[in-house]
Amino acid sequence: MDDDFLVTLETGKSQLKEISEKALGPVKESILPLQNQEAQNIKGRLARFGVLVQEFRIKFQNTLPYHVAETSPEIIDNAYNQITEFYNETCKFENEARELNNLETLFDL
Repeated sequence: MDDDFLVTLETGKSQLKEISEKALGPVKESILPLQNQEAQNIKGRLARFGVLVQEFRIKFQNTLPYHVAETSPEIIDNAYNQITEFYNETCKFENEARELNNLETLFDL
């Protein structure tokens, strides 16, 4: 009896796949151009994001106060303010990267 049940279960699974293909096939075909267009848009966003990250990296390396010859409360405050600004920008990049990663997963890029 267990073998009959397994055969019935497998047959039901195959029939369900056939029905879903018949029902969803035309819908998939009609949205495919839109899906491809959105995938291209996401690829463009990814490319622009890569450029922005590279520009940020260069700006970070050139303006962050690594070595300071003299110290004063004003110089220290300015350094902390710069670090805070870079931190906030980095958080924005992380959020955008997370969003783009989700879109990549959604569109199988």
